[in-house]
Amino acid sequence: LYRSLFPEKDNDAYKLDNQFDQKRIKIREASCTRQTN
Repeated sequence: LYRSLFPEKDNDAYKLDNQFDQKRIKIREASCTRQTN
């Protein structure tokens, strides 16, 4: 129901979550490379 009522808002929230996940992955990779080096 919620998604069918507000597809645009749901899509924006998904995009934001995706961006946050990508940032987290980059931070993890950076910290991992620092530890190994």
